Amino acid sequence: MTSATTDDAQLKSKTWHNQSAEDVLTQISSSADGLSAQEAAQRFAADGANMEK
Repeated sequence: MTSATTDDAQLKSKTWHNQSAEDVLTQISSSADGLSAQEAAQRFAADGANMEK
């Protein structure tokens, strides 16, 4: 995700519960099968561990 920082505010303002699962997965660049190992590694490097703030 090269534009993760710019898209972050837009993603947080979405009303996810009003959208289909397919639409949400597309918007977050994922799939029902999850992320590829490469994409997971890239996101971890860019964003760090998946932790609650």
